[in-house]
Amino acid sequence: MKPSLKKAFCFLCGWLLISSLAQAAFNLPKYVYHIAQLKEAQQKAADEQRVLVFLYSDKATTCPLCSDASNDILYSFNNEAVIVYAEYKDWDLLPALVKEAIRKPEAGTYIPITIVTDCQAREVISYIPYERYNRLVLIKQAKEKIKEYSDTNGK
Repeated sequence: MKPSLKKAFCFLCGWLLISSLAQAAFNLPKYVYHIAQLKEAQQKAADEQRVLVFLYSDKATTCPLCSDASNDILYSFNNEAVIVYAEYKDWDLLPALVKEAIRKPEAGTYIPITIVTDCQAREVISYIPYERYNRLVLIKQAKEKIKEYSDTNGK
């Protein structure tokens, strides 16, 4: 292979790799609160009698599986809950209950990890660990737990 053709091929392969990695990241919709806005999110959840959904992920991820799973959470709960986003660098801002929940085996090992709590983050209602093939079932189960919680608590 000619040196110039080899360089062009390497450049093309590198560009394809970089562009595929860049596409894995995801954007947060405007209705999602950052963990630094937790008080505002709690107030909105209390006012609207909704639960909080904490999405612990990495919006700059290079993993398309993580990105897809995070987007599933973001768009599955936008009408039923107030969503709060946090990532590893925000760990100190998370409520103690959420930190504890993230560390539990039922929360899973890989991001995204999703914890559903009451409007003040005092009670865990559901865990949604990352699962590639069973994710939509887990989301549906979490929605059922939210409904049960709301029915029990008169909301």
